[in-house]
Amino acid sequence: MSAFTSLKHFPDEWGKRARCPVCQHASMQIMRFDSAPDQMRCQYCGVSFEIEENGQHLFFVDTPLNLENELRRRWVTRNQLSSVIENKKIETASQNSALEAKPAPSRANPLRADAVKKARTLVELGNSAEVIRQSLTDTMNLTDFAIEEIISDAIGVHKMKMKKRFQKITVISAVALTLVITLLFFLTRLF
Repeated sequence: MSAFTSLKHFPDEWGKRARCPVCQHASMQIMRFDSAPDQMRCQYCGVSFEIEENGQHLFFVDTPLNLENELRRRWVTRNQLSSVIENKKIETASQNSALEAKPAPSRANPLRADAVKKARTLVELGNSAEVIRQSLTDTMNLTDFAIEEIISDAIGVHKMKMKKRFQKITVISAVALTLVITLLFFLTRLF
């Protein structure tokens, strides 16, 4: 018998707001069961877990293979999870440095990468979110959730680029204005 009790039902908004505690990806899905507590599942790394009633512990039902021995079928706090992940990163880094350098196989989804590239291009061209959504829906085999996440990312990247451009223009304008004022000052002193 476990010392902790799983929360039986998660509020629907948790799936929309939650980030995976293992990979930090924002693709959590609530899995509902009739005779068992709800579970959160990461669509990216495959982890699924239950949450303790008071929210202090997580019970891992499925984990990535590299964390199976440390987490699977165990209650852990978020601090313990952070320590396990950090130790695994250090262990992996030391193993990688001991081995001959080989390119790691990519875990990236090429379809998703293409969709992100397409969405960013469409945002740069000034298309609305609805036009981008329709284009991705028509040409890519992605879930609505993934499409929304890609659009959000593309708009965020575009806003960041525009902010950087504005900052550069502001700095260049300030420098040019300073030079013009300085030149005018020296010219008025000469005459």
